[in-house]
Amino acid sequence: MIGAGGVATVAAFKIVQNQDVFTEFMIASRRKEKCDKLVKSIHDKGYKMDIQTAEVDADDVEQLKALFNSYQPELVINLALPYHDLTILYDQDGSRYHVGKGLQVWVDGKLAGQRDTLGKLVVKGAFK
Repeated sequence: MIGAGGVATVAAFKIVQNQDVFTEFMIASRRKEKCDKLVKSIHDKGYKMDIQTAEVDADDVEQLKALFNSYQPELVINLALPYHDLTILYDQDGSRYHVGKGLQVWVDGKLAGQRDTLGKLVVKGAFK
């Protein structure tokens, strides 16, 4: 999997919950320490899967080729959002994530938009 942001975190947890399908797993991103932190959070939740991590610039074809040649993946899940960390979450009453209730969009760790209910949410100017 390429990416270690909000969407990739959700995907990583879904992958480790389905180890009968995903027998091997690697997380690669621009910052390996972010991948390592994600793996630690997975293990801290009690999942025992062996997960490799790597640093790769998803915009650099040569780096991707080198990573794919060394790891030999059967499937690549690209969840990297170049240059931004995007998190989209919904918390009906604010008790699950403890950052407020409703639908929220966070860009690079900053709240970019929100609404109290599920529905269309347009966030303008967040990706500068």
